Amino acid sequence: MPAEYDTDDIYTSESLTQEDSPNDEDNDFSDNFENYSHPMFDIPDISDTPDISELPTDELIKGILIWIMKFRSSHNIPNTAIEELIQFIKIILKVCKNINYESFPNSLYMLRKKLELFDRFTQFAAC
Repeated sequence: MPAEYDTDDIYTSESLTQEDSPNDEDNDFSDNFENYSHPMFDIPDISDTPDISELPTDELIKGILIWIMKFRSSHNIPNTAIEELIQFIKIILKVCKNINYESFPNSLYMLRKKLELFDRFTQFAAC
């Protein structure tokens, strides 16, 4: 004589079998790809410093530049917007007169040069 089932038994037994068996296909899929996230930079810790003006100017500018690059990579912002942001921050530094704004880069190219960020492309000749 067959056992009696109701609809609650069907749904609970299906969900239990799905929870009990680990999904190995998803784990294998994620192991196939490399991590293409932005490189990790060390930003100077200014929480211990009572006055930010005690930090060297180069360290403050480097911290601002690293933040710009992290912001760019995490929000996928185009180069033209970053160029505008760099020019805007340079104007702010010029108005504040606390930091030597002359050492702040004028463009994304100069920012990459100052942080020593270079694209490493391999070029192949087409035959």
